[in-house]
Amino acid sequence: MENAQQLRPIGKLLADTWKFYQLNYKKVCLLMLWGLIGAVPYALIIAVNINFRLQIAPYQTVINLITFLFYLVTLYWIISTFLGLIILIKNPEKKIIDVFNAGRKLVWGHLAISLVVFMFVSLWSLLFVIPGIIFGIFYTFAMFAFVYDGYRRSAALGRSKELVSGKWWPVFGRLIIGLVIIMAFAMLYSFALRASQSSWLTYVILLIYYAIMSLLLSPLYVTYLSLIYNDLVAIKPVSSLPKEKNDYWLVAVATIFLIIVTLIFLSLMALAIMMLAAQTMTTGV
Repeated sequence: MENAQQLRPIGKLLADTWKFYQLNYKKVCLLMLWGLIGAVPYALIIAVNINFRLQIAPYQTVINLITFLFYLVTLYWIISTFLGLIILIKNPEKKIIDVFNAGRKLVWGHLAISLVVFMFVSLWSLLFVIPGIIFGIFYTFAMFAFVYDGYRRSAALGRSKELVSGKWWPVFGRLIIGLVIIMAFAMLYSFALRASQSSWLTYVILLIYYAIMSLLLSPLYVTYLSLIYNDLVAIKPVSSLPKEKNDYWLVAVATIFLIIVTLIFLSLMALAIMMLAAQTMTTGV
């Protein structure tokens, strides 16, 4: 049975999001900085690859393998940080290392849900995009259902859809407001980058952009989503849905789907590069 409680107004939602950040900004920033540390080795090997390309050419295969391994480690570290942030929002009294380790234990579950969401939203998007947007909103809170309430794989998608059902437009409006704020900042960054006249200024702008995104806007948006999820759970606290289904086959199908989409994308990119090269040669002749 649903409660009479409604989603909090957008103004209060924004105010509560900022209030949480103000009260916990030290822990939030430390956690995000901890997440950035994991990207340092990957950034370093990319820098080596770019600046010493000729010197390391004989060992390029080995370098590429090391780069890929570093990428996987970085991805694992960043996802652990993201999941740790979700946990920290619910349990701000916890230590940074504790929420990071708790997030680290949920990485594989996160990947499984992400794969299934990607497959379903992509398939729905083939029907003139709009169905993809509709179900993308329905599945927005699958990760929160997983982290906060233990729903796994497709069960997390089902719980998210159950929560959003009947509140789709209010949820859509709140998500758009949050995205507009982030997009406005991204546009300012784009204008500033185009206006920069020197390479050092470009690097400074990039540094400022990533600092603001990592330490401010990303944590604020995740907090914003968490508060919406809490409101939806308060409206529909009871669910008859199981928290886990025997659906590992679905994750396998989603993985194959991702591989196929990736191969198609890479093939199209290669074709575009070949066509551009052919056009350039023709023009040169």
